[in-house]
Amino acid sequence: MLLPQHGLTGNYLYPSEGENAVLHPINVSPPEIRSGLNKKVYKGNPKAQLIEEITEDKPIYFEWHSDAKKSYKSPFTIEWNGLLKIEDRCDYTFLLGSDDGSELFLNGKCIINNGGVHGLVEKRQTVCLEPGFYRIHLKYFDQGGKSILHLKWKFSNGEETVIPPSQFYQETNIRDLHAVDTTIPYILEIEPNSIIKETNVVFKKNNPTLVFKNHGILRTYYVNYWDNHRFDPPTEVPAYNILWRGSIWIPKDGTYTFKFNTNGDAFLFIDSKPIIKYRTGSDSTAQVSLERGWKSIQINYFNPKKYATLHLLWQRPDNSKLTSISSRYLKPSEDTGFLRGARLRCAAGFIITSVSIILSFFLVLRDTIANRIQGYLAYIKQNWSIVALIVIVILGAILRLNNYSVVPPHGDTMDPYSEAWNGYHILHGDGPKSWEPPYFLSAYKAEDVKFIRWFGDSFRIVKGYIDHPPLFSIFAGIPPTICGAKDYLDCRFTTINLAPIFFSTLTIVLVFLVSYNIYHSNTLAIIASLLYATVPLFVAAGRIAKGDGLLALVFISGVFCVLKYIESQKKRYMIFAGLLAGLSFWCKETGICAIVIFPILLGRKGFIKEAGIIAGIGFPVAIGYFLYNYLINPEAFFKMLALRNEQHVTVFNIVLKYLKEPRLAQVTANFGMGYFLWFWYAIVYSMGKKDQVVPITTFIFLMCLCAVSSDIYSYGWYLFPMYPFMAIAGGLFMRDFISKPNTAKALLILLLLMAVPLKEILPGDLSKAPWLFRCYLAIGILPFLAVDFLRNRISATIAKATCYTYISLFIMMNVYIVYHLQDVYDPLK
Repeated sequence: MLLPQHGLTGNYLYPSEGENAVLHPINVSPPEIRSGLNKKVYKGNPKAQLIEEITEDKPIYFEWHSDAKKSYKSPFTIEWNGLLKIEDRCDYTFLLGSDDGSELFLNGKCIINNGGVHGLVEKRQTVCLEPGFYRIHLKYFDQGGKSILHLKWKFSNGEETVIPPSQFYQETNIRDLHAVDTTIPYILEIEPNSIIKETNVVFKKNNPTLVFKNHGILRTYYVNYWDNHRFDPPTEVPAYNILWRGSIWIPKDGTYTFKFNTNGDAFLFIDSKPIIKYRTGSDSTAQVSLERGWKSIQINYFNPKKYATLHLLWQRPDNSKLTSISSRYLKPSEDTGFLRGARLRCAAGFIITSVSIILSFFLVLRDTIANRIQGYLAYIKQNWSIVALIVIVILGAILRLNNYSVVPPHGDTMDPYSEAWNGYHILHGDGPKSWEPPYFLSAYKAEDVKFIRWFGDSFRIVKGYIDHPPLFSIFAGIPPTICGAKDYLDCRFTTINLAPIFFSTLTIVLVFLVSYNIYHSNTLAIIASLLYATVPLFVAAGRIAKGDGLLALVFISGVFCVLKYIESQKKRYMIFAGLLAGLSFWCKETGICAIVIFPILLGRKGFIKEAGIIAGIGFPVAIGYFLYNYLINPEAFFKMLALRNEQHVTVFNIVLKYLKEPRLAQVTANFGMGYFLWFWYAIVYSMGKKDQVVPITTFIFLMCLCAVSSDIYSYGWYLFPMYPFMAIAGGLFMRDFISKPNTAKALLILLLLMAVPLKEILPGDLSKAPWLFRCYLAIGILPFLAVDFLRNRISATIAKATCYTYISLFIMMNVYIVYHLQDVYDPLK
């Protein structure tokens, strides 16, 4: 963390609010245009049925102070499309005032966003315009009450005036009026030696290689929102604007060939000289003569499309083909990690200072320290498992908090906001209120639905929200409330995700306790808790604010209470187990299976009466959830039941969706495939053991999940309650592997648990190298082949040492992947 990283510094940019935008006229000829704007009027907001389409040849200005004076019945939406004629080059200040919302676009670029339901509000923006024609798009909606709109401008020290109709035209041929003007993109105008304004920077990140891929919306805005604490959400999701800066190492004198593979526009500068200026249709390859040594490099990239790719390749004088530029040839312009700008001397100074301070303390207090150390060592020797658990919990918390508000990205699921918004309103006494997805929206009355736009997304907020159980929502709403949220839009991931992280970290302790109570092995309990604390799939899942994360904690806590009752027969554990069985349903609907699982675990041990008592306690508590929904919204309650019956159409092979996809939310987490397959095998492996707590719990939950979930909406977060039991099964497999190492178990670990995740973090040229994989397998399996064939003490000792080495490497690989999830988490990789 102290030393500078490899790669280039990526500056993810957007133009600042209030900064003069520069646009350029489009090419049109007089025969292609006619006077006036195309005006379309729609029912409703958002727009629904088209009720009028005309050519309007008058200023955009009206004030209707009552329904009787309105030309259209509220709510309605109006859109104007056409051309704006500019006659002189200068700065034009546009003024847009409206009651309710309005938006102004020029050449597809949002100039003024005056959206939302509000009274008369006027906003302005200055734009530098050349003479010519610009595509104009103006959108206005009225929700009710007064209806006011005016579009004015001011230029050349003149007065504010309504834009005259003589400046409005429309094209005779219909074109895409919302297409973004990309003739001279903003980002490509930044020269190598120019200063990047901090107000333009969304965030900075050291990219190890020049291979950029994004398969969804530009998530840099969400990173800006969560990670950098800029509290004004952007009004639109813009084009990709990224600039990389740093240095490139030229290994020898000679002629180098550079080539862009991209679906956008890209410029390459080396030593401040333009090498490639690529636009669609131009040549993306260039040759340049370079001398050995470090050279400054800058890549400018722009793309208005949803999907974006950029790959810079080079051909060195000693190579016959184009290849990727390895990270070892790149040096960032800034160190964006911990202690930014630190160099080798800073790291050396830090180490020397730390060692000096420790030595000083040791010399002054050596006798006291020696006595204390002996006492601590004695305590650790007697209670090593507790000390190890404390270290593991701290490690698990640190991993979960690393980039916790950024990874997984927002695009993975919007449901965490739904949970937090609901909890926020419950805590503030407003009753349950949150976003409702379209497929259940019809259950609510029209007057209970409010439409909002946020982050370029559209949301319908409903009163009397009963889509999800409220228990986790309340917990998710607590951190934003404590941190001073004034409205539900202030419930941000920087606070929302603290709730699931707390529950996930606490679950580490329960994994340890349940593991020990089932198998009575400290080694197994430590390994199981270590797996749950560090496996990237579990860490990333522990950051997602869904009720399934709380269900995992409640679920394993209930199993722990059952095990403690079997051990001690103390009634309080039985009562707690019953209450937790009922509360499981308040966390998530799939939690209803706890009322079956807990009694079965007790009944198998001969506690038939107690099993009935647990079911008797849990069932009324669970039924209370239905009563809660009915009391909150009686009409929506029955409609919701009917809609769920329609939506949750299961199929016989739905179990395959859960067995083969390691999803966390709506997209596949490819880095978790190896972990996922291995943990499934470990659960099957646990079936061969005497105690069946883990397989019974896991497969009954899976049965319930397949029965009540949908083939259409088989989201990955449904599996979160199984993750603690997967970790316990994995600990059992690892414990047996250490005690009795053999070739079959070693191959399973090498092929699944380590090779698949390792492939995600190796450089591209190495992850596809057959020779490396063959060497990896050959070296990895040799100690176990030796123990299987020789069966002597020396080979057994070597094999056992190799087992510990595997586990150590596995944990280190997990930590590395967690700290690089922002790069590894590629939904369509």
